[in-house]
Amino acid sequence: MTEIETAKCSVCGRVENIHLLDGHPGRNGRWAEVRCITCYGDTFGGWQPVSDEFLEQSVCPELKPLYDDWLEKWHQR
Repeated sequence: MTEIETAKCSVCGRVENIHLLDGHPGRNGRWAEVRCITCYGDTFGGWQPVSDEFLEQSVCPELKPLYDDWLEKWHQR
C-alpha cells in the first residue's frame, strides 16, 4: 500500500491528504498557503481537490460529510 502524503491546513491545522488541500493566495497574496475544504472559502470559485478520486483517501474523517456534499453538488453541475 502506498503511503498517503499529508500536510496541515494553513488555517485550522487539520492534517489531511495533500491532494485534498487546495492552494490559496492567503493574506499576503503569494500562494503560500494550503487550505482544507472548511477553511478555503469562496476565493476563485471555492475549494477543489486535485481529483475527486482522492476524496476516498482522506485521512481526516470529520471532513467526509463536506466531501460528500461537494461531490453531490459537483455532479449536479
